[in-house]
Amino acid sequence: MTVQPRGGGGGEARQLALTRRKVKFNPVTSRLCGGTPRTGYLRVSTFSKQTAEGVGAALRALKVRAAPLLAALQTQSSSS
Repeated sequence: MTVQPRGGGGGEARQLALTRRKVKFNPVTSRLCGGTPRTGYLRVSTFSKQTAEGVGAALRALKVRAAPLLAALQTQSSSS
């Protein structure tokens, strides 16, 4: 990749080597909320390839410790 400074500074272009790395993102969060019976809270912030696996793991973890379950499914609108 070649990078050149912006503006009229007249700086020279520099060659950079970049390494691409896979970014792991977990769109699912969960926790136990207080009260009797304790409620499991599951939040899906975005939908991606990892969502199904994350929801399954969160449900398994909450099932052991919580009776009712509250799920928050949100979508993000994008402006063009």
